[in-house]
Amino acid sequence: MPDKIDERRCSGPAAIVLIVACLGLTAVGAAWGCSAPPVADAQTLLSTRCSACHSPQRGQTTKKTRAEWEQTVTRMIGKGAKINTAERAVLVDHLAKITAS
Repeated sequence: MPDKIDERRCSGPAAIVLIVACLGLTAVGAAWGCSAPPVADAQTLLSTRCSACHSPQRGQTTKKTRAEWEQTVTRMIGKGAKINTAERAVLVDHLAKITAS
C-alpha cells in the first residue's frame, strides 16, 4: 500500500513562516536594486546614479582611500542609492583609482 501524504505537514505555522520568508527575501532583493540591470561603466554610474544627488565633480575631487570609498558607497546605498553589488565594485574601483590620497 502506498504511503499517504500527511497534509497537516504542509499547513499551519510552518507553512506561514515559509511563505513570509520567501516574501521577505523578494522584498530585500527589490530594495537592494537587484532588478536594475548592472552597468559596467564607472563613468555612467557616476553620471546616472551618483549625480542624482551630487555634482559630477564631487567624486572626482574628493581624496579618499579604497577603504574610505567602500564605506562611502555603502553609506550612500543605505541612503537609497540604486547600486547593486556588481556596480558597487566597479564604482569603488574607479573612485579609488582616480582619487587615491
